[in-house]
Amino acid sequence: MKKKAAAPHAAVVIHDLSQAVAALQASAELGRRVALWSAAGAGIYAGAGWFAAVERQARAKVGRVRADFILDCAERADLTQDQHAQIKKILKSDRAALHDLFKQLEAANSQLADRLFAAGTTQAADLTPLVQQITDLRRQLMERGVKTALAIRAVLTPEQLAKVTGLKARMDKVRAEMQDIFVDDGD
Repeated sequence: MKKKAAAPHAAVVIHDLSQAVAALQASAELGRRVALWSAAGAGIYAGAGWFAAVERQARAKVGRVRADFILDCAERADLTQDQHAQIKKILKSDRAALHDLFKQLEAANSQLADRLFAAGTTQAADLTPLVQQITDLRRQLMERGVKTALAIRAVLTPEQLAKVTGLKARMDKVRAEMQDIFVDDGD
C-alpha cells in the first residue's frame, strides 16, 4: 500500500479579521494546514500589534486549527541589513507591552462576556466600566500600533516608502475585486 503524500499548505493573503476567520474555517473543514499572510508591507503600515490581534481573535473564533500567521514586513521594499535590524529592534521593543495589553484586553472581554451571560438582570450602566476599560485598552493598542508603524516608516527611504505604498494600493485593489466577487449584492 502506497503512503499518500501530505497535501501542500494553502496560502492566503488576509487584510482583516473576517478574512482570517474565513480562511481558518476553510482550513479546518478541509483538514489542511494554512499559511495566512498579511498584505504586502502590512508590518509597516498596519503594525505587528494589529496582526497579532487578528491572529488571536481569529484563533479564538475558530478554535484549534493548524495555521501559520506570517506578517509581511516589506521584504519587497528591498530593506538593507541595517534596516532589517532596526525594524526587528522596533518590533522587539513593543512585544512585552503589547503582550501585556492583549492579556488585559482578553481578561476584560472575558469579564464582559461573563457579565452579559450571568443569571439575573443586567443593565447597560452595570457594564459601562468594563466597556470603558475595553475601549481604553483598544485605544492604547491602536496608539502603540501607530507609534510602531511610524517608527518603522522612519527607517525607510523615500523610494522604499513609495514602493510599499504602491504594493498597498495593489493589495487594496485586489481586496476590492475579491469583495466584488464574493459579496452577494442581493441579486
